[in-house]
Amino acid sequence: MKPKPQLHMENFYKKLVPGGITLVSCILLMCIASTAMAQRTIQGTVTDAADGSPLIGASVLIKSTANGTIADTEGRYSIQVNDGDVLVVSFIGYNTEEVPVADRTTIDITLSTSSTSLEEIVVVGFGAQKKANLSGAVDVIDSKVLDARPIQSVGQGLQGTIPNLNIDFLSGEPGGTPNINIRGINSINGGEPLILVDNVPLDSKDLNFIAPSDIKSISVLKDASSAAIYGARGAYGVILITTKDGIRDGVNINYSNNFSWSTPTVIPNKVTDPYIYMRTLEISTDNTPWDYVNYTAEQYAWAKERSDNPASSDPVRINPSDNSLWDYMGNRDWTKYYLDNPTISQRHNLALSGKSGSTMYYLSGAYDLQNGSIKLAEDKFDRYSFRGKINFQPYKWLSIGNNTSVALTERSRPYHLSIPDLYNLFPTSWDKNPDGTWANTDVGYLGARLTEGGRYNDKVNMFQSTFSGELSFFERMLRINADYTVRRDNGNTNSYQSRYPIGFGPDDVREQGNNIAYRDNMFLSYYVLNTYATFEKSVAQKHYFNAILGYNQEYSRLEETEIERSGVISPSLPSVDLATGTPIVSDKVAGWAIRGAFYRLNYIYNNRYIVEFNGRYDGSSKFPKDKRVGFFPSVSAPWKVDEE
Repeated sequence: MKPKPQLHMENFYKKLVPGGITLVSCILLMCIASTAMAQRTIQGTVTDAADGSPLIGASVLIKSTANGTIADTEGRYSIQVNDGDVLVVSFIGYNTEEVPVADRTTIDITLSTSSTSLEEIVVVGFGAQKKANLSGAVDVIDSKVLDARPIQSVGQGLQGTIPNLNIDFLSGEPGGTPNINIRGINSINGGEPLILVDNVPLDSKDLNFIAPSDIKSISVLKDASSAAIYGARGAYGVILITTKDGIRDGVNINYSNNFSWSTPTVIPNKVTDPYIYMRTLEISTDNTPWDYVNYTAEQYAWAKERSDNPASSDPVRINPSDNSLWDYMGNRDWTKYYLDNPTISQRHNLALSGKSGSTMYYLSGAYDLQNGSIKLAEDKFDRYSFRGKINFQPYKWLSIGNNTSVALTERSRPYHLSIPDLYNLFPTSWDKNPDGTWANTDVGYLGARLTEGGRYNDKVNMFQSTFSGELSFFERMLRINADYTVRRDNGNTNSYQSRYPIGFGPDDVREQGNNIAYRDNMFLSYYVLNTYATFEKSVAQKHYFNAILGYNQEYSRLEETEIERSGVISPSLPSVDLATGTPIVSDKVAGWAIRGAFYRLNYIYNNRYIVEFNGRYDGSSKFPKDKRVGFFPSVSAPWKVDEE
């Protein structure tokens, strides 16, 4: 068993903490700093300024963050804050208040009624209602919120805007798909809300097809009573996105752009001193049954030299025990080497809108470029999007329209790209050999794979067109609406792996990896038909009746072909046709259909008492033996009523 070099603890601590502070003192200072920066809890109540009644469910957010809470059944709240925070308190039908925290521990807040807010029209399932007439939990944001944010996607714009709407991008990559849930995870299988854009369902990944500048408003239906009209698919909530229309007379031209600089939010500060790192690593493994890290006295001597005089010694040398190999002793934080890169993203939008007589129109085109933070290779997401909306009313009782959107997206990145790998690199590694080849280290392999190991390129072209019409009778007391949507998606994924050179020694350069070409072609057809009738009547200014009865039908068919082939002849022409390996081919066809009937019955007495019933009956090819039924009545009144 080889003798282990002795570690002089006093010098070790001096290396760890400048000035010779002992490890115990360092821990004590860290504890003191942690205590000074710790958050504290404040509490209070949210009440109506007019009568002092508690505002149940009032939202309490910390300004410019997504952290918040809601008031309980007695109007009380509790939240973790720092001294400089500002509370943003809001409740539907009331004016929003901003309250500085300062050094207070108890903050009671009163909100005054907003008559303007109560008159606002809110988009709900298959219709719109005044805020004052809502019985379910519905939150709304308008286009001003998105316009004021430096964002490239709708998902980014929604972050932190609505209480209990949780959005995160775990990958952080350009064009990444957001993870969305309302009021937390409700199932062991997760569960995302149903998302509809202009009454057409889509997946969360399809939000990348929409330019944020085209959005007029977003409604979030949070509870069963508001989302029941969408049946089982609305079990985890519903997000309704409405795009802009032309409503102003004349021709209106609007151009907007946005340039943003971004860097990784948090990059940990790592130990880069090679001597301290090696000593700490060996000590940590000495206390395990494996004891798999054991450096020699000669390696420690070189590390000490590099630690004391990094400028006077080279990080790469000929291995003393084998002159055919390189030897490495780095002293860098390689995570920052790869990631610490301010990237520029940009967004441009040009819109032409207007109203002339009985015709309203909205035309827009947008370009978005989002860059990733990888330094060594291109990592980006491009989007070109176009939208055209027109509505024509030839007669008072007839309105017809069309809403067409086209989106072209491209995701381009290195084939071998794993963000976690960037955080697990040894500081004692090095990237390049003296002859310019990639080093035989974890850093060298990663750099070679990113720059020469292949590319991944995914292009999707989306076309969607919706034809709509409305018939109205008896001064709009009865309205019959219908819309039919056709969507086509074409996807083309072209990716490949390439062999990359690694320098093992001065005259020893070896190729690693594989030469494989991939091709994936996808074609999606999607059809949606909605038709519904709305009856709306007010009697004696105290009684308001609203009823909706409708039918929904959807059909989707996906065709996908994948092919993989190894033995690419030329890395500069990575094509499946120019490969010698045996082709591996797979073909997939998948389809589903759904038909459903839905209704909503709404009665309001004296603008105060609200009774509402929502229901839906669905038949789906996804559940051939289990028809899903939703029936959720809701009652809203000054007294407490249990919901069923």
